[in-house]
This record gives sequence, structure tokens and C-alpha cells, in this order.
Amino acid sequence: MKNKIGIITCAFAILTIFLSSCKKKGQEISFDFSITIQDYYNESPIQDVSVSAYTKGVSSGTYTNTFQLQASESTSSAGVASFQVPYGGIEVIKLSIEKDGYFGQSIEYNPDDFSTEGNNALTIPIKKKGFISIRIQNTSPFSAFDEITFNTINNDCEECTDFNSLVLAGTQIDTTLSGITVGNRYFKYQYIVFKNGASSNYLDSALCVNDTTFININY
Repeated sequence: MKNKIGIITCAFAILTIFLSSCKKKGQEISFDFSITIQDYYNESPIQDVSVSAYTKGVSSGTYTNTFQLQASESTSSAGVASFQVPYGGIEVIKLSIEKDGYFGQSIEYNPDDFSTEGNNALTIPIKKKGFISIRIQNTSPFSAFDEITFNTINNDCEECTDFNSLVLAGTQIDTTLSGITVGNRYFKYQYIVFKNGASSNYLDSALCVNDTTFININY
């Protein structure tokens, strides 16, 4: 009788441990992320970047089409943010990258691209943001037919402000153009001046190392 009771007790204990283990595993299944944020051009790590993870899909048996915040961390001095995103029922994972003075990013991923068995390491480059102020003045007017055509040349920056074929005509031109560009990079621009029946083509650039870079064009 004692042996029978012992066997039952042992079996019950094993079952309890098994059920507890199953529940624990179910609660702990998640995606582990290690996100490295670095400079787009020189690959140096960037500290204090806010990295937020959002998901949408089935939650508690209900489908939602809106993104829900799951985790938000700031990068360390090594440019790394680590966090977990719960597994199960999600169809999209979105990472939002934000830092003052930098261009933000919002990237969506398929959860099938990640593993719940190990660390998911991602490296995301971001660009420093700069500002430009361009003053254009007709300092040597000839006639009302004076004209300047201004263009920016930002081949690697979709986020930057573009001034495409901006035409200014007359003798009283004194205009300031303002916009966003990439910091710590050269801002390239071109302008064509038409005066007294002749045109001159100019190509120039300015290194944007400060918050705002000032450019003066006198023609």
C-alpha cells in the first residue's frame, strides 16, 4: 500500500513539475534582440538613441490592426539596445529609431525572419541631421532680365531638402533658402547666372559641421 501511495505521489509531483514547466516555457517564449545603431558613413556607435519595438497581430485571441508598444530602450556607449519582444500571434514587428539631431527611421519586419532560440542581432545605420541657410543676392544688378537658377545636389539623401531648378529673376533679388541636409557631409549645389545676354555655370559645396551652415551667393 505504501509503495502504491509513493508511486502516486511521485507521479503527481512529476506531473506538477511538467505542467509548471510547460506554463513557464509558454510565458518565456520571445524574440531576444540586440540592436546596434551606428553612423551611416563612418560606422561609429551612437549612444542614447531611442529604439522602440512595436507589434501588431493577434493578442489575447483578438486581432488588432494597430501597432502596440512592446519595448523601448536607449543605446549604450557601444551603440547597443537589448530587449525582448513576446512571441506568438504577431504578424509584423516594427522598430522605431529616434534621436535628436539625427534622421529617424521606422522599419517593419516579418517575425518569421527571426528566431526564438537565440539572439537576433541587427545593425541599423542612421544619418546625422544638419541645416542649411543659403542667402542669394544680386549684388551687381544689370537689368530686369538678370536671372539665377539654383539646384541642390544630394545624391545620397532622400530625406534632405531639395531646391530643383529654382529660378529667381530681376535686380532686387535678396532671398534666403532654408532646409535640412546631412550633417558632417558636404552639401553640394549648382547655380547658373544669366546677365547681359551671357550665362555662367557654377558648382560648389560646403561642409556642414555645425547645426546650421550658412552659405552666401552673391552674383
